[in-house]
Amino acid sequence: MNSIVDLVICSFYVLASVNLGATLLGILKIKSVPGVSPSALIATAFLLGQVGLVAIWTVLGLLAVFSPIAIKTILIICFLGGMIFAWPLYFAALSSLWTEVRFLSGKPVIWKIIALLVLLTISVEGVTAFVAPPRGDAEAFYLPIAKVMAASERLVALPGFEAFSQTGLFGELHFAVLISMGSLQAAKLYVWFTALAAAVILVGIGSQIGLRYRGQLIVLAMVFTSSTFFDYISDGKVDLFAAALGLTAYYWALQFGGGRRNSSIALIGLFSGMSIVAKLPYLLVVLPAVFLLVVWRYLAVANLR
Repeated sequence: MNSIVDLVICSFYVLASVNLGATLLGILKIKSVPGVSPSALIATAFLLGQVGLVAIWTVLGLLAVFSPIAIKTILIICFLGGMIFAWPLYFAALSSLWTEVRFLSGKPVIWKIIALLVLLTISVEGVTAFVAPPRGDAEAFYLPIAKVMAASERLVALPGFEAFSQTGLFGELHFAVLISMGSLQAAKLYVWFTALAAAVILVGIGSQIGLRYRGQLIVLAMVFTSSTFFDYISDGKVDLFAAALGLTAYYWALQFGGGRRNSSIALIGLFSGMSIVAKLPYLLVVLPAVFLLVVWRYLAVANLR
C-alpha cells in the first residue's frame, strides 16, 4: 500500500510540474513550434515546470512557510489551473507516441527487439530508482538537506555542510517537497522522470541534426545503458536535473532564429541559468556551447535571407 501511495504522490507531482510548465509556455505563446516534436515540447514543459516550482519553493523556504499545507495548496493550483494549457500537449504527445509505435511495427524484427530491450532497460531503471536505498553523496548531503528543510519547514543549511549549502539548491528542493508530502521513495523516483525528460530532449537534438528512427533508438540505448546515467538515476543524486536543464538549453538554442525568437531566447536563458544553479560547474559547459549554437543559428538564418 505504501508503494502505491508513493507512486501516486510522485505521479501527481510530475503532472503538476508539466501543467505549470505548460502554463508558462502558454504565457510565452509557445504552444506549437515548427520542427519541435510533441514529445520534446512536453519534456520542455515538465522541466520548465520544475524551474517554476523551484522559484516558488525558494520563496516559501525563505519565508519559513515551507509547510505541507502550503505545498499541497500550490500543487493543486498548478495541477488544476494548468490543465487547460497542458491538455493539448498530453493529447499531441500521446498521438505522436501512437504514431511512432505504428511506424515501428512495420520495421524489421531486429529493431523491434532492440526497442523492447531499451523499453525494458528504462523500466528496470525506474524500478531500481524506486526501491533502491540512497547511496554516496545522496545519502550524505542531497537527501539529508531535503529532510532538514521538510522537517523545519524553511530553507536552512545542513549542519556541518554550510559551505555546500550556499550553492544553488534545485533537485534538493524537489526532494524536500516530496519528503514533506511523506515520500522519500517518490523523491528518488522523480529523478527517473527527469532522466526520461533529458533522454527525450537528447533524442530531439538528434532529430534536429538528421537522425532517423534507428539513430534515435541507438541514442536512447546509449543513454540508458550508460553506467553513470544508471547510477545517477538509482542513487538519489541531483546531477540529472542540471543535465536535463542544460540539454534543454541546447535544444532551444537549435531553434533560435525561427519563429517566436523572443520566446526561444527566454527559454534558452531560463534553462541555461537554472542548469548552472542546479550544478555550478555547468557554467563552464553550458554557456559557451549555448553561445556558439545561438551565433551559428543566427548566421545560418541570416545567410538564408
